[in-house]
Amino acid sequence: SSSVTSIGMKLVLLLSMLTGCMTAISVNVNVHGEVSCPLPFYYSVNLWEQDHVHHELIGKLHAFQYAFLSSKFSVSGQAIDGMLENAVEPIVTVEHSCGGVRKCVCYDLGARSSDVDFTLNVDLVTTKLKRCDICEEGDKERANQLRELVKKIHEKKERRE
Repeated sequence: SSSVTSIGMKLVLLLSMLTGCMTAISVNVNVHGEVSCPLPFYYSVNLWEQDHVHHELIGKLHAFQYAFLSSKFSVSGQAIDGMLENAVEPIVTVEHSCGGVRKCVCYDLGARSSDVDFTLNVDLVTTKLKRCDICEEGDKERANQLRELVKKIHEKKERRE
């Protein structure tokens, strides 16, 4: 009887551990701060969840904004990672035209298992932040948005004819 109870307890413990491993993790991410450049520039700040296979945009892809010298920003969203993960890996990308050339730099917020409220101030001239592979995802997402926009324009044009 006690061995049956012991086996039952072990089974309940094993099932609860497996269930805990199989649930997705969800973390609210809020990043705010300021970007600066000594010349007028365009910029877009976005949040991504870094994965081994496919990086996912957190929230929406933000449009470029015009700034003179500096501009405040705030981006937020919910990062969700799949089963067998115990943390999300949020990355901030800053796409910009400071210096006259389009660039993208990344800030890795590290593995996070609880909500994030982070301040990030970036001087786009002196920053040590570098481009990362997630910048390519941003380029692909912008290309997809442009294709969808062109498609909608053509559809409207065809309806008028």
